[in-house]
Amino acid sequence: MWIIFTSTSLIRGQRNDIKKRRILKTKFIELLVRKLRPGGTLCIATDQIDYAEEIVENLKPVAALKSVYNTIYIQELDDYIPTKYYRKFVPELGVHFSD
Repeated sequence: MWIIFTSTSLIRGQRNDIKKRRILKTKFIELLVRKLRPGGTLCIATDQIDYAEEIVENLKPVAALKSVYNTIYIQELDDYIPTKYYRKFVPELGVHFSD
């Protein structure tokens, strides 16, 4: 299952609520894990370092998940097929993968 570049764009008047509106909270991640097939993989990509750090914290309590890498997240995947968004923004912003 891929979760890529979830939108956390600002809407007028919601600047203070941006972290509350982010979808990748622990409870939602636990729901995703229940929907995965046995042996399935959950891959997450974001171009926002603060969101990457928040996702890492939200992943820690989910005992059913284990990283396939030696680190919590990486900045490049060899077999990733870039989306139009990725090709447009990654050279400028960078990307953080958690798998």
